[in-house]
Amino acid sequence: MSIILAEYKMMLIFAVIALALALALVSIAVILSTGEVYPEKLSAYECGFNPFGDARQEFDVRFYTTAILFVIFDVEVALLLPLSDFLRIALPCDFISVFGFITLLFIALWYEMYCDTLNWE
Repeated sequence: MSIILAEYKMMLIFAVIALALALALVSIAVILSTGEVYPEKLSAYECGFNPFGDARQEFDVRFYTTAILFVIFDVEVALLLPLSDFLRIALPCDFISVFGFITLLFIALWYEMYCDTLNWE
């Protein structure tokens, strides 16, 4: 049994050191903080204007379609960048599958343009 526990000794030491370091850093932050609340700390910092309305109000669907478009074409770029290295050793069937992938992405982009989703009026 002690042989099995000896293997976990380093993990236990790491966990104790991590916990001690985290507690020390939080303690230092609490001790050094002034606790003062000033207007800039309470102001809106992301968009630059104060919030208005209810947080549960409906959003326009264009926000979601733009986000989905970003994800689709971001994945495309992430998949096409390593493709240049792969195509040097690719077989003809690989070219066909890559062409099909790019064709589907262009069809998706054309459909978004056709449905006029990219216009914000």
